[in-house]
Amino acid sequence: VELKASCRLEKFFYGGHKGIKRTRKIHNKMGWLEEERMYRIDVPAGHVEPFVADFRRQGDHHDDQYPDTIRFKVASKQHEVVVRKGNDLQAKSQAPLGES
Repeated sequence: VELKASCRLEKFFYGGHKGIKRTRKIHNKMGWLEEERMYRIDVPAGHVEPFVADFRRQGDHHDDQYPDTIRFKVASKQHEVVVRKGNDLQAKSQAPLGES
């Protein structure tokens, strides 16, 4: 199962964690029930977009097969000051460098 997520641009620059809550269906001795699960994604510093995090067999459970694998594709949110272009950050507006 592939899901999209977003985090602040600073997390891609400095590294950091992103927490995502998701409800999943699990099967135990009592039967089927829904459980809210928190997935913690560790975004490494300087990583390119999108960052892909896999959680193997930690998704919804099914009869007679393994639970789903969850794949989060994490992209950065828009930033108010800079724009990411490839591996570079560019300012949205020009900064004055001195008196003219």
